[in-house]
Amino acid sequence: MRALPLAQRLLLVSILLNIQGPLRADEAEPIDFSELTNFLRQNMAPVLPGGFTLTLARDGAVLYEFTSGGVGPRRAVAAASASKWYTAAVVLALADDGALSLEDPAGKYLPKFSGEQAQATIAQMLSHTSGLQGGEACIGTKTLTLGECVDLMAGTPLQFAPGTAFAYGAASINAAGRIAEIAGGKSWDALFAEKIAGPLEMTCTTFGGGAEASYPILSGGVVTCAEDYTRFLEMIANRGVYRGRRVLSATAVAEMQRPRSVGLRLRESPYSPFFRQEPALASWSYGAGEWVERRSAAQEPLEVSSQGALSFSPWVDLERDLTGVLAAQDGWNAVVPAYLRMKELIRRLVPAPAVSHIGVKNAASERTTALAPGLLVSIAGRGLGPEEQVVAETPELPLELAGTRVLVDGEPVRLLSVSGGLIRAVMPDELPEAAVRLEVERDGAGVAALTMPVDEAAPALIRGAVENEDGTWNNPLNPARPGSTITVYGTGAAGAFRPEFSIGGQAAEVVEAGPALEQSPGIFRVVARVPDDIAPSATAALELRLGRARSQTGVSCAVGEPAAAVFPVVPR
Repeated sequence: MRALPLAQRLLLVSILLNIQGPLRADEAEPIDFSELTNFLRQNMAPVLPGGFTLTLARDGAVLYEFTSGGVGPRRAVAAASASKWYTAAVVLALADDGALSLEDPAGKYLPKFSGEQAQATIAQMLSHTSGLQGGEACIGTKTLTLGECVDLMAGTPLQFAPGTAFAYGAASINAAGRIAEIAGGKSWDALFAEKIAGPLEMTCTTFGGGAEASYPILSGGVVTCAEDYTRFLEMIANRGVYRGRRVLSATAVAEMQRPRSVGLRLRESPYSPFFRQEPALASWSYGAGEWVERRSAAQEPLEVSSQGALSFSPWVDLERDLTGVLAAQDGWNAVVPAYLRMKELIRRLVPAPAVSHIGVKNAASERTTALAPGLLVSIAGRGLGPEEQVVAETPELPLELAGTRVLVDGEPVRLLSVSGGLIRAVMPDELPEAAVRLEVERDGAGVAALTMPVDEAAPALIRGAVENEDGTWNNPLNPARPGSTITVYGTGAAGAFRPEFSIGGQAAEVVEAGPALEQSPGIFRVVARVPDDIAPSATAALELRLGRARSQTGVSCAVGEPAAAVFPVVPR
C-alpha cells in the first residue's frame, strides 16, 4: 500500500485524539455503609413487612448485603415485571445466533397477525411500542399454550400504530417470547436454560405461571432470588460476559439498553401515579425489557433497571459498574419513593471506579464497545496518567508512556497518548475469544482492572477523513465523482480483511482494505469505488460491514460532479 505523508498521518491522529482535560485521582477508601443500613431499617423495612434482601455487587464480588425479615439472598420470590429483563435476554441471545433479527416483523413468525399487527417488529414488542394488546385473560390458565394465547391477540385491535407510542404491558413481551420459541425451535423453558440460566449457573430461577398455568408467563412469571439475579446483572455490567464466558454479545447488551421510547406519546406507564411526587420518573425511557433510568448528556444509558410490581427491583449503575438487587415480595406503592431515595444514597456512598465499562470506547466512534483486534480504544477515568497530556513521539508506539501502562491479560499494549483522565491505546492484532482482563498501571501500581468482552471486529470510521481519488480531502465543494474511488480511514479491524461497503445506501466495490500504515497501528484504510449511478449528495452515508459488525452512523462524504470552486483545492 502507498505510504501516507507524515503531515496527513498526524492529521488522522489529531482527529482521533479529541483531547479532554485531566481528571485527578481520588484516594481509594473503604466504603462506610452504616448510613445505608440505617436507611433500610428506618425507611425500607416498614414498607416491606414481608422482608427483603439488598445485595450490591461489583464484578462478581458482593460489596454489601442486608437482610430483613428472613428473606435471604437465596430465598426465591416472585419477580413480577423483572421477568421482562430475562425474556429480552433470551430473545437477544437468539439474535446473536442469527435465528432472528430485532427488526423482523411479527408477520414473519405469526401467520394469524395481519395488517399493522404483522408489521410490528420484535424490537417494538420488547420496548412496549408495538401497540399489541390482548391475551391477558388467558394468562395463568391451564388450558392454553403460549402460542394459543398469543394467537388471541390477532383478533384484538392495536392500541396505536407500531412505533408511535409507549404503553407498558404484558401482551407484546409474551408475543416476542412466542416468536423466540418459533425461531429457536424449542420451548421457552429449554431456551431459557440453554441461553441464560445454564451459562449463568442459576439455581433458584424458574419461569412459572402459577400452579394452574400451562405455559411460562414471560412478562411477569419468574420466580428467582437475589443471588441468581445478581449473576445476571454481573453479565449485563460486563457487556455480556460472565466470568470469562460470553453469554450475550456486547451489541446485544447495547441494544437492550438503547432508549426506544424517547419522544413517543405516553399511553401507559406503571410509574404514572408517581409523576407528581417524583418528577424524575417521567424522564425514564424504555429499552428492550428494561427501563433506562438515567442518561448522559449524549443520551448514553447510565443506569438501567426492571422493577416488578411486588417490589423486586434489580438494577445496574453503569457509571459505577455496580449491580443491585432488592429482593422482596410486597406491594410497591409505598416502596417506589423509598427505592428512589435508597439509590440516591447508594450513588453518594459508592464512588465510581477509576475506569468503568462505559469509560472504554471505540476511539473513532466514541461509543462504548467490546474490544477487538487492532482497535484504537479510548479509556476515560481518573488517575490514569500525568495531569498534562503526553503524546507518543515516535511511529513505533511505546508500551509505556509517562509512567502509564495498559495491559491485556497481563501483556502491555501500545499507547498513543495518556493523561490523568484519558488514555488512547491500540489493542493487539490477536485477542482471545470471549473476554480479556484490561488493566491500567501508573508508576507500577494498579489503577484499574475490569473484564472486557472481545468481538472479532468493532469497525468505526473516522469522521472527516475521506480522500478523493486524486488525493485531496473530500468535502461538499470537492465531492467524489461517480465511478472514482474514495479512501476512508477507521479502526477496529486488524490485518487484511474483506469488508462490505456502502455509499449513500448503495453497495460499493471494495478495491483495497488493510492497515493504513505499518507505522500507524490501530488505523485501517479502505479504498472503495463510488457507484456510477449514485445521486449527487453532500452527505452520502458511509457504512462498513464486517460480518454482523457495522460501523457507526453519522459518517458521510460528498459525491457528484464538482461545482465551480469558490476556494482552491489544495493537494496533499
